[in-house]
This record gives sequence, C-alpha cells and structure tokens, in this order.
Amino acid sequence: MKFEQQANAVKQAMQYKAVLASGAVDSQTELARLSGIPRTTLSAYLRLLRLDGSVRAAALGVEDDDARLGVLTEARLRPLVGLEACEQRRQFRALLASVGAGTGRGSR
Repeated sequence: MKFEQQANAVKQAMQYKAVLASGAVDSQTELARLSGIPRTTLSAYLRLLRLDGSVRAAALGVEDDDARLGVLTEARLRPLVGLEACEQRRQFRALLASVGAGTGRGSR
C-alpha cells in the first residue's frame, strides 16, 4: 500500500482516516506499520480531525504553493485540538499570520 505524503497535516489526517474507513487495513496499528510511521504519530494526526470544522476547512483551503503551508504541521496544530472553537480559530489565524499573508504564488 502506497501513501502520498501531504505537506498539509489536516490533508494527511484525512488520507489516513479514508484508508481506515475503506477497510483496507484492520487497525491503526496496521496502518502505521504499512505507512512506516509510529502508531502514536498516526493517532496524533487523526486527532487533528477533532479541530473545529471552520479551522479544518481553512487549513484545507491553504494551497500547496502557499508559504503558510509550512506552519500546518501536526506538531503546530496539535495544541489547538483541546481548545474551545473560538480559541482554536483565533490561534489558527495567529499561526498563519506568523508566516505572513503571502500566497507563495509564482514559487512553482
């Protein structure tokens, strides 16, 4: 089974969830083994799907050539998961703003 690595952690989490939901693997442990990552890392990615819907949508809306994509890592998004939705949105906006509003267009 081949997995495409996504630069966007939320997209990566959605890919892992889709594989689990498809029945192609029996467990997170099997998926972790097949994808070559620790099970705890896989679990951390899947927890990102608990982010507020608007935060997930905003993360998914960041284009692959956007410089802000570099901050959409599992490690940087993880602390937002346990927060109230309004605080998640505030911190997510601050995270993106820390890189700037540049779209990275023309960087291809």
